[in-house]
Amino acid sequence: MTASQALQIAFEDKETIHFIQVNFSRAEERPQIITQKWKSKSDHKNKWKVAIIEKIPCFFDQRRKFLNLILLEIDSLQRKILSRQFYKNIYISELKGILSYNRR
Repeated sequence: MTASQALQIAFEDKETIHFIQVNFSRAEERPQIITQKWKSKSDHKNKWKVAIIEKIPCFFDQRRKFLNLILLEIDSLQRKILSRQFYKNIYISELKGILSYNRR
C-alpha cells in the first residue's frame, strides 16, 4: 500500500467524514488542511499512520493557534482502519506531543 492509498482510505472512512463535516471549517472559508503520513510497524504488522490536521483561524487573537486533528492507523495488508483518534480545538504544542508519541 502506498501513502496515497492510505490517505484515500482515511478520507473514505464514514467516521472521519462525519468528524470533518461537523468540526472542520466549511470549504468556502478556505480551511488550511495538511496531511502527514508515515509507516509504522508494531505487533508484527506493517501499518500506515495518517494525520489530517486543520489549522483553525482565530480572528480575535492571532497568537492563539488551535487545530483539529484526525489520527488513523491503517493495516497495510488488509487495508483496514485499526484505530481512530479525533481531537477538536487543541493547541499546537498538544499536536506535537500527540504526533511524537504516535511516531514511536
